[in-house]
Order: sequence, then C-alpha cells, then structure tokens
Amino acid sequence: MHNRRQFIGVIGGVGTMTIAGCTGSDDSNPNEDHVESMVEAMEEHVEVIDWYISEEGSEYVGLDFETTGEEETDLQIVGGAYAGAVDNGLDLPIYVDVYQFGEIAYDLYIEPDPAQAFMDDEITEAEYLEIIEDTVFR
Repeated sequence: MHNRRQFIGVIGGVGTMTIAGCTGSDDSNPNEDHVESMVEAMEEHVEVIDWYISEEGSEYVGLDFETTGEEETDLQIVGGAYAGAVDNGLDLPIYVDVYQFGEIAYDLYIEPDPAQAFMDDEITEAEYLEIIEDTVFR
C-alpha cells in the first residue's frame, strides 16, 4: 500500500501553483485556476485531451484524458490530482472520460467530499479509490 504522500505525489506542484500562481484576473472563476493547476499536474503523467467547467444547470468540471493502459494507475492519477485541487479550494464535482485509441474506454465521477475526506485522513487511499471505482462506467 502506498502512503498518502506517494499517492498524491502526482499533484506535487498543485499546491505551489495554486498559491504562487493565482494567475486569474479579478473576475476569473477561482475554480478555473484550481482546474488549470490540476490539469498541469496530470499532464506530467497522462495526455489531457480537454477540460472545461460546465455552467449549464449544475456546475461541474469535465475532463478527458488518454489512458495509461492501467485503470488503477488512471484512477490514482485523476484521484490524486483532483483531491489536491479540492484541498486547495476546488468545490465542484468532476466527470471524467478516459480515452483509448480515440474512443471512450470508460468514464467516472468524483464528488469533492470524498476527495477532501481523503486529504483530511478521514478515509484511506484504498477507501478513496474504491469510491472512485464504484463510479466507473463502461
């Protein structure tokens, strides 16, 4: 089992980028800054195809990325990066489409509450990953 630092290692720069690099203007959406930092951290490990913040109906983050070929690794990357972004202030759920060879291989959904519970040591890495795995749809 990995420790929390190893698991969230993918987000190593997220906190620093968010604190030191609040690049948005005064009228920008603060969630956008958090998502940009999350995506930058993920791009060290996977090819991010696209991301957006939906403002139609309920607000959420949409993210598309190319699979590593290993579902567990994909979940660790997106789960770790998302947990770090939530810990830094992102307050939106995330819907993720994971692509392989140009087609959606699977999708998943993560709410902020379990991500923050993981960051606060209220749930383990295994419990957090199980929550994410339960949302995977093929």
